[in-house]
Order: sequence, then structure tokens, then C-alpha cells
Amino acid sequence: MDTVSRVVRLVNSYFRAPDLKEDSTPRTYEKILFRDVPYAPEQLTYALKHRQEYRQDFQKAIAWRDENDNDNTLIREVAQKHKASKEKILNATSTSGKSYSPQSWVSAYWAAAHQAETGDAGMVFMIFADEIVDKLKGYEPNIAKVVEIYGCQYGKWATPQTAPWRGQQVQTRVIMQEVSGKQRMAIEMKWPDAKVQKTWEVLGLVGEKSIPYLTIGQTRDMKIYSTAFRGGVTSSVKLFDMTMSDQDIYDYLNAR
Repeated sequence: MDTVSRVVRLVNSYFRAPDLKEDSTPRTYEKILFRDVPYAPEQLTYALKHRQEYRQDFQKAIAWRDENDNDNTLIREVAQKHKASKEKILNATSTSGKSYSPQSWVSAYWAAAHQAETGDAGMVFMIFADEIVDKLKGYEPNIAKVVEIYGCQYGKWATPQTAPWRGQQVQTRVIMQEVSGKQRMAIEMKWPDAKVQKTWEVLGLVGEKSIPYLTIGQTRDMKIYSTAFRGGVTSSVKLFDMTMSDQDIYDYLNAR
């Protein structure tokens, strides 16, 4: 099986097919892999500069193809050029002569590729396909037992303060939502017992501490509790994993 097929099969085994209406930006996936592998600022700068060269080379190659009867020769040459840059990248040193680990270079390139608003994310797969496959093989996402959600007052699940969420079982799904021009991780919710809302509706934005433990498209049942109010309606909630006992949840809520 060729490298691309291995990558596709492994990705599909872990993640749902992307919804282009929600997941059209590479930034959606920046924190999914290699978030536990640190890199130096100058490594990211190096990778971003390479990303720009990659983009320019392919733009020229595509323009040449369009002017030469769809001849992909130059595109193949550009692809091979950047694929062959791996050894040079791994041997690059810091300004003080320090060498960096191969994994830190993959992490820096993963971040650089996915910080583009469109395109360019393919660069890291072209150069570091084997490392990405290895990372996916050992990928075991941590399960957040408690997820903090805020900004609920702007959504349709903003229950009145007189009737807060008190541990109802709900379905949750992790999504990316654009807020003030920026992509933010959010939770959609569905409550089987709702009298009006029967479909997925946005619950609110995920708190910073919970983000590293969630992945886009992750869906599961959780228990929901209102924890703060604004304007007479729920503004913040906490979602608890179904494996937590009522006593554990009670202790958690009353300890904070």
C-alpha cells in the first residue's frame, strides 16, 4: 500500500470525514497531532518561510501547466523538490549551532502548514508522511472527564436561571465555529427530551483548559449542569463524562 493510502486509511480510522461548511480551514486540525511535541520559535519561522516558497513554486508550476496543454511535468518536479528537502530540514541548526530533534521539526511543520487559512496543509504530509503515520498509529486521545463551556447565553440552550441544567443526559459534538473572524472550538448539543429543539444547536465555546482533550467531530453523551448565569439565563455550563458518579460530580461542583 502506498504512503498516501496509508495516511488516508489511518486518518479515516480516527476522524470523521470533514464537513466542508465547518472544517474548510486547515487551522481546524492544527492542535490534533503533535500538540505534545514542543518546537523552537525559529523552527516555526523556518517552516513558515518554506511554506511560502512551497506556495510560490506550485503557483508557478500550475500557471506553466495551464499554458502548456495541462502538462504536469513541472508540478511533479516541484513536488519532488520539496519532498527531497527533508534531509536538509532535519540537519538545520539553530543560530547558536544547536541541533533539533526530528519530531520537533515535524511538529513545527505541522503547525506552519495548518496555520494557513486555505491550502498548504499538504506540505507537511508530503515531507513527513512516515512520521505522521507513526504518530497516528499511537494516537490515543485523552478523554476529558469535565468540559467547561461558556457563552451559552447566546445560544438556544440558554435555560432560564429558574430552571437550570441539573444533570440531564445530552448528546454533544465538538465543532469549530467562527467568532469575530477567528476559529474557536465549540460544542453542539442535542437533548432528546427537548420539546422544541430536536436537532444539533450550538451550546457554547469550549474553555481553554478543556481544548487539548477534545477533537473535532468527537460525539458522546454527557451530563450537563448550569454553573453561571447572565441576564437571567445560563451563561456557563460544565459537561461531565457518563462514567462519573453523581457523588463525584457533586464533589466537583461544590469544590469550585
